[in-house]
This record gives sequence, structure tokens and C-alpha cells, in this order.
Amino acid sequence: MGAELVGRGWRWIIDFRVEEKRIRRRLPIHDKTLEAVAQARAKEIYAETWRSVDRASPKRNFPTFEEASELYIEAGGEARFLPRIVAHFGKKTRCSEIDEIAIARAARALYPPLPSPRQSGGNSECPSKRF
Repeated sequence: MGAELVGRGWRWIIDFRVEEKRIRRRLPIHDKTLEAVAQARAKEIYAETWRSVDRASPKRNFPTFEEASELYIEAGGEARFLPRIVAHFGKKTRCSEIDEIAIARAARALYPPLPSPRQSGGNSECPSKRF
């Protein structure tokens, strides 16, 4: 459970977040020896709050990366690099599944960095600065 149960002044207080909403309540239990009862009630409130959010929020249907790239091209976007990127992520990957790490891995896999002059064994001096 993601809720915190704290006893203060021998009132049990629960504190947790559901999506972006903070839930903080005092339980009507004033006996410090009833921690098990307070834990059970806190779990009920936590589960009930998540159920109400699930019922209230519509199910989001995020597009796949392929669908988003097609919409991008239709809107006049550049299609030059998209085929390789779509092939990398696959046809079923949802845009919501692609985070910064996935983007960095794709960039490294599709467009590996060029070796620096020191790694390639070439002369690292600039030709215009020779005397």
C-alpha cells in the first residue's frame, strides 16, 4: 500500500496520493493500541479512493508511435528519418511507453556517434593553425 499511517496525539492519520491528488485524513480511532484496526481502515480508504478514480477517469487510448508519425507527416512534417525510427520502436509501441531513456537508446542504436579524432588516430590539430 502507498499510504502512510501516523499516530499523532493518538489520532491515526493517513496520508497518500492518488494520481496528483493528496489524500490526508484523520481516522476516527483514538486508541494507540488499535494500530491493526487503523491499518485495515487505511487500506480500505486507499483501495476505495483508487476505485473511484478508475471509474471517474476515461480510459486513455494512446496512439502507437507509427500512428503518431503518420499524423506528423500528414500535417507537413519531415518524413526523412521516420522510417528507421518507426522500425526501431516497432508498429505496436505506444507513445506513452517511449521515455527519455528509450529515445537515447534509439538515437545511439540508429545514429551511433562518430569517433573523435583521438580515437581514430588522426591528427587532432586544426589545419588552419599550422605554421
